[in-house]
Amino acid sequence: MFYNKRSIALRVAYLFSTAAWAGALGGLVAYAIGFLDGAHGWAGWRWIFLINGIPTIVTGVVAPFVLPNSPETAKFLTSEERESLVIIRSREAGQTASAQLMNKKDAMDALKDWKTWVISSGQYCLNSMLYSFSVFLPTIINQSGNGWTRIQV
Repeated sequence: MFYNKRSIALRVAYLFSTAAWAGALGGLVAYAIGFLDGAHGWAGWRWIFLINGIPTIVTGVVAPFVLPNSPETAKFLTSEERESLVIIRSREAGQTASAQLMNKKDAMDALKDWKTWVISSGQYCLNSMLYSFSVFLPTIINQSGNGWTRIQV
């Protein structure tokens, strides 16, 4: 709602780039947190879940109250900026006032469309393989008996 089609593509690219960096650095952070193994009677994996989970839960609770529903309700924008965003979006090809609203009939039509289920199933399988591989590969390598240390893995 805040970006035109060209700008949103750049933002999505930023999202995926930061996800790649997070994946690369996440293992190192988890390894460092793993040194808390045994602290206060907790295993290292519990510390990883706690330290990574707290910001996620706080963000999930706070975000609905902080994020605006539309440019018109964004408190951090001036009235001029709000008006500009509305004009920019309305001039974009394919943008109509009715397309900016959630419609129950449209949602139900999407749920009844077989293509929605095919793409959703494919995406689920793709993500299951991708994240299973990236999450469990260090454990598989470590248990393969190659003699590497945990930090090398």
